[in-house]
Amino acid sequence: MSEVVSHPLARPTSETASFDWRASPSSDPRRLAFADAADGASSEVPERQVLTGAAADEEIENLLDRTRRGKAVAEIHVPFCETRCEGCGCWQNDYRELESSRYADAVVREMRLWSGEHAQSGTPIQALRIGGGNPTALEPVDILRILSNARRILPLANDCEIEFDARVHHFTEEKMEAALAGGVTRFLLPVRSFNTAVRRAAGRVEDAHAVVKTLERLLSYDEASVAVELNYGLPGQSLEVWESDLKTASSMDLDGLTLRAAGEPEFPAEAEKTFRAASDELLASEHALAFELLPGEGWEARSALGWGRSERERSLYRSLAMGDADRLVFGSGARGRLFGREYLIEPELDKWLGAVYSGRRAVREVTLPRPYWRAAALLAQGIAAGRFSITRTERAGGVMLGGILEPLLDNWRAAGLISGKGDWIRLTEAGAFHQFRLAGAVRNYVENMTSELVELPYISSVRQFPTVPLMAESDWRSAEASLAAAS
Repeated sequence: MSEVVSHPLARPTSETASFDWRASPSSDPRRLAFADAADGASSEVPERQVLTGAAADEEIENLLDRTRRGKAVAEIHVPFCETRCEGCGCWQNDYRELESSRYADAVVREMRLWSGEHAQSGTPIQALRIGGGNPTALEPVDILRILSNARRILPLANDCEIEFDARVHHFTEEKMEAALAGGVTRFLLPVRSFNTAVRRAAGRVEDAHAVVKTLERLLSYDEASVAVELNYGLPGQSLEVWESDLKTASSMDLDGLTLRAAGEPEFPAEAEKTFRAASDELLASEHALAFELLPGEGWEARSALGWGRSERERSLYRSLAMGDADRLVFGSGARGRLFGREYLIEPELDKWLGAVYSGRRAVREVTLPRPYWRAAALLAQGIAAGRFSITRTERAGGVMLGGILEPLLDNWRAAGLISGKGDWIRLTEAGAFHQFRLAGAVRNYVENMTSELVELPYISSVRQFPTVPLMAESDWRSAEASLAAAS
C-alpha cells in the first residue's frame, strides 16, 4: 500500500491534539465564531489504548462472543480506485481488472468467517453501505455477487437501507443494473463539482457532460434514491462556480444532496488524510449561498450536511454510524466498531487476502474507548443531525449531562451556533457550517469531564421472541387422526 501524500495546503486534525470548544460571539458566526478559539479554551484529549497483535486478536474474539443489542450498521469496503484524486484520503490500491473476482470472493469468505459469531447475528442491521475506495471499479457480476451474499449472510432489517457509493468514472449501465438487482436502495455519487475545470483540478476524470448523463441514466430507472455530494471550497471554485453547481444539481430530479467543505472528512478518523484549499471567508460565503438558494429550489435541510427533496432520501448509514451504533465491516482497510471498541481490518491487501483465505480474522488493531464514549457519540450524532435532546442522550448514554454541558451550550448559544433553551437544542445555519468542529469538541468535552459525571444504568430494549420447536411428523399425524375421529 502506497503512502498517503499530504496536500500542500493540508491542515491536519489529530484526535490526540488539543481541542478548542469556546466560540466568540460576533455578528458573523460563520466566519468569526472560532477566529480566536485558541486563546485559553484548549484542553488535552485523553489518549486511547490501541491493541495490536495477540492482544487485538484476543479482544476481538471476546467481542464476537457478546450479543449485540443496540443499533447496528454494516459496511463492505472496496479499496480500489482507477484514478487518484487530489488530496484524497480514501486511496489504497490501484485497480486492475483481475482484482475484481478475487476481491469479491474474499469479501464473501470474510462475511461467512464472521457469520457464526454472536456479535454478527445480533439485532438487525439498519443500513448497509458498499463504499471505498471505489466499488464501481468492480465488474457487474462481482457487484451483484457481493450484494446477494450480504443479503443472505447478514441479519439485515426488513427496511434496511442499502447504499452504494458510486463514482461516475466507468459507472456503466451494467453496473447500475447489477447494483439494483442486488437490492441497492440508495446511490450516493461524490460528484464534487459540475464544473469540468474544477473537477479536473481535483483529479476527477469525467467532464461535466458525462456526469450529468450518468446521473440522468441512473435516475431513469426510478428504483432507488439518488443523491450527490457537492464540495464547496475546491481549488479554482469561485462563488459563481459554486452557485452554478447548486443550480445544476437542483435542475435534476435528485432525491438527496450532501454539502461538505472541501477536505472535511466524513468521520474524525479520516481527518489527517484530507485538505482544505479555500480561505475561511470563501467557505463561509459559499455555505451561506447554499442556505439562501436551495430552499427556493424545493430542498429542505434534513441534517447539518444533508438536504432532501423526496421521501425516498434517508441517508441512514451516516446518521447511525456517527452515533453509538455497532458497525460491522468487511474488506481490506475497513474501520468498524463493536461495543465502543473500534477495529481496523488489515489495510495491506496481500496480508488481508492471506488471512481470509487461511480462515483467520484479519484485524490489525483494536482501539479501546474512553469513558462515557456512548454519551459523547450520541451528542456528536445529534450535532450531525442538526438537533439533539439532552434528556434522551442522558437516558440512552447512561450518564447525567445537563449541568456539565451548561458552560459549553451557553457559550455556543451566545455565539449564535445553537438555539433553544428547552430540552431540544438545534444548530443554527452557522452551527451547521461548523458542525464537524462542534461534533469533535462535544465528544472531547464530555470525555474530559469524566470525574464530574454521574453514571446511570444503561438500558437497551430489544424484542425477544421465544423459540418455538417444530412439530414432529408423528405429532401432527396424531392430531389429524384425532380431528378426523371427532368429526
